[in-house]
Formats: sequence, C-alpha cells, structure tokens
Amino acid sequence: MTLAQRCSWWSRALRCGLGVLVASAQLAHGQDLVKLRDGREFEGRVLVDNKERVVLRVESREREFPIADVAEVRSFARSQAQALERVRQLDAKDAAGVLDVARFCRSAQLEGEAVLFALTALSVDPA
Repeated sequence: MTLAQRCSWWSRALRCGLGVLVASAQLAHGQDLVKLRDGREFEGRVLVDNKERVVLRVESREREFPIADVAEVRSFARSQAQALERVRQLDAKDAAGVLDVARFCRSAQLEGEAVLFALTALSVDPA
C-alpha cells in the first residue's frame, strides 16, 4: 500500500471514528457553562450558540441570553467545532499538527477525540 493510499484510508477511518466518538461523547458529556459579563454563571446544555444569543437548558427550563451579555461560553459543541476546524486546516501528512489537535482536545476535555487524534498522529508518523 502506498503512502497516499494509507493516508486516504486513515482519513476515512478518522472521520468514521470521530462520528462514533461524537455521538457517544455527547451522551456522556457533563455540563456546559455560560458566564455573563455581570459575573453570574449558569450550567446546563447549550442548545443555541450564535452571533445573537445563547440558549441554555437548565434542568427542564430554557434560558436565553443576548450575546452582548455573555462573557464566555464553554460547551462541548463549541470545543468540538474548534477541534474540527483545526483538523480541516491540516495537511494529511502533518503528524505534529494532528498531535497539536489531540492536545487541544485533551485541554478542552474531549478525551475520546484526544485519543483518536493521538493515534492518528502515530499512524501518520510512527517514529
């Protein structure tokens, strides 16, 4: 198998594995966090996170915050989107870049994705 074929295979495997991890991690993920500019913090599940508002489900109730009132959002979906954007910018042969994505995932508490990207980095460059 040529290097190009191996990279293509690993790319497909990575996408499939990531899909499975995403689905399972969302079920096991803890609470998201919304910090407001006035210092208040709310934990729950972020349902909407866009340029206009953040909607957070806290127990059975939904709370909506105008984006102007929000200082910080820490959510599974946002962290995962950041990781995937980093991956999209990488060359398929960039083992160091993939390892950096794995480190980012670990720091963002995306443990399953961190393991997946670390293994991918090893497959690209086992040295």
